[in-house]
Amino acid sequence: MIKLSSALVATLSFVSLGANASTPDRSTCNVWQLACHWTAANREADYNINRVVIHKTEGSSASGASSWFANCGSAGSAQFVYDKGTGSCYQCVREHDIAWHAGYSSTNSNSVGIEHSGWTANDDTGTVCYQQSAGETGSCCYYYAVPNNRTYIIGHSEVPGCSGYGGGTSCHTDPGVYWNWGYYMGQVTLNNHASLRPSSTTKVGEVHPAAAPTAVATAWTLLGTPGMSQSAPAAVASKSAYNVITEAIGSKS
Repeated sequence: MIKLSSALVATLSFVSLGANASTPDRSTCNVWQLACHWTAANREADYNINRVVIHKTEGSSASGASSWFANCGSAGSAQFVYDKGTGSCYQCVREHDIAWHAGYSSTNSNSVGIEHSGWTANDDTGTVCYQQSAGETGSCCYYYAVPNNRTYIIGHSEVPGCSGYGGGTSCHTDPGVYWNWGYYMGQVTLNNHASLRPSSTTKVGEVHPAAAPTAVATAWTLLGTPGMSQSAPAAVASKSAYNVITEAIGSKS
């Protein structure tokens, strides 16, 4: 296995023919866009992941939320953002690192934060968004043994720290009364199984050969650097995405 440095993973996103953009933890995510604010960690060695926290962004799109997390003026982040209409997935912080999403330090340290575009006051989360998000939460239940119940899969409004009503020190109320917990938890149960990731022995932050797309790598994008996109050189035209990643890392692994 090849351990990717945080700097390299933050920079390189390989795109393969017939597959979504590769991300550090969840290959079904469409975009990897590193947030500005997060805390480097080695979960689960230093902190146990035992919760998933559900959020809404108070904005119209997941792409907008992920771009805001990349802005150093944001002062916040989450591991994942899902689009309310399309279910598209954006990953902004690796699962083994700590995202700044809950407004309560111990919850941040022990949870995966999942944002969803839309507004707390609106019933605007599409079925596909629930399903795609539940896939990630189900994988957390399987691989990190997060209990599949509402004590450990919670809304931002249920995070400790608020002196009144709401969650975290800023007393957030998302995802709100329109979030369909019954449907969501049912989808989490359907997604709590081993096939979501290549191997239960694969550590977060490493690339397992079985996890890499088998299609030929055709391009890569340097995310975070506007306009820097180029076609893959001819030398890699017959190589798998996994081999391309391997050679790109070289002595940096």
